[in-house]
Amino acid sequence: MVPQRLDQCTFGFYDTKTKKLQGMLILHVDDIRLAGNMKGDFGAMVEELKKNFDFGKWEILDKDHPITYCGGQLLQGREAVVLSFESYIKKIVPLTIPKHREIKKELSSIELTRCRGLLGALQWPGAQGVPSLMASTSIIAGEIPGGTGEAMQSLNKALRFAKENAKYGLQFHSVAKKVEDIALLCFCDAAFGVRRDLSSQGGCMIVMTDKRVLHGEKCPFVPLAWKSFKLPRVCRSSLGAESQAMAEHLRSS
Repeated sequence: MVPQRLDQCTFGFYDTKTKKLQGMLILHVDDIRLAGNMKGDFGAMVEELKKNFDFGKWEILDKDHPITYCGGQLLQGREAVVLSFESYIKKIVPLTIPKHREIKKELSSIELTRCRGLLGALQWPGAQGVPSLMASTSIIAGEIPGGTGEAMQSLNKALRFAKENAKYGLQFHSVAKKVEDIALLCFCDAAFGVRRDLSSQGGCMIVMTDKRVLHGEKCPFVPLAWKSFKLPRVCRSSLGAESQAMAEHLRSS
């Protein structure tokens, strides 16, 4: 098993003769996820792994048996693997805001704790498999310290949005016939002056697709990574915010 350069918790299993990828293994704390050709050497390695370690549960993903990994549910479709956080999001409970509560009044210590709890519950699926939650949770995170009842309203609004769109999962399907044909694209954008301190919000997404897209062809793609963040410097225009978002992402990549 060879650790990958971009992620030391991701390992590739390669054929000793052809050097072609036969399988992959991902570690997250004490959870393991793997996929590959189980009929070859990779399958033999997996059997050795099962002999040497006492796994509490071992599940195999197929069309009749979805599995849960890090809070998300993986489903095997006809042409794609779907990652859904619908069941996770449905369990999240909104904040209770009393009718007599003054919205402009500063958050109490108890309200602050509850806000942080709900924010964390929304940030997890956002980072793992629901990109549409990243912008709102990032902006609200900046509103909670020294915030008012409006922060609670914003959190409940974000939760309603999450529940309304939870049925749409991420689909991971084939994008190219050969590994050599794969290309990575980055999309960047920004929202000018949308935060409480009038700073701007940047966002980006990296997708995997076929390199034919570089020649103007329409190609399928799958999302690999995404983030939404406060831009470090104040901007004077939308163009400045968009340029800074792109520069920040290129630097971090």
